[in-house]
Amino acid sequence: MIMAAPAETRDRVAFDHFFSLSQALRGIERRGKPVAASIAGLALGGGGELALATHHRVMVDDPKVALACRNLSSGCCREAEEPAAAAPDRNRKGLPILLEGARLTGRPAVAAGVIDQLVCCR
Repeated sequence: MIMAAPAETRDRVAFDHFFSLSQALRGIERRGKPVAASIAGLALGGGGELALATHHRVMVDDPKVALACRNLSSGCCREAEEPAAAAPDRNRKGLPILLEGARLTGRPAVAAGVIDQLVCCR
């Protein structure tokens, strides 16, 4: 499909085909209405990226609850994937997660600026 496309459009065809998650996340960011995420468990990989795409993130203050983009720390990230999936706001706020593959819980996530609010669920 990609090779059958005209040479000048192959990059766009490949991006559209392989990076539908990136497009969905950008759609959340640009929605025009605020979108919130509630994290009450492990938000790793795609779940972490989904949470980072929202405008407001609430996390349960529990050591078992964490946010991370594990595909980066395992070396599974394709070079073209990171900039597309990680929009400017996520790049700035989530540098420890995006660049180091850090797994952040509660207060460290708030300190990093990737979580807006902690809640207690006991």
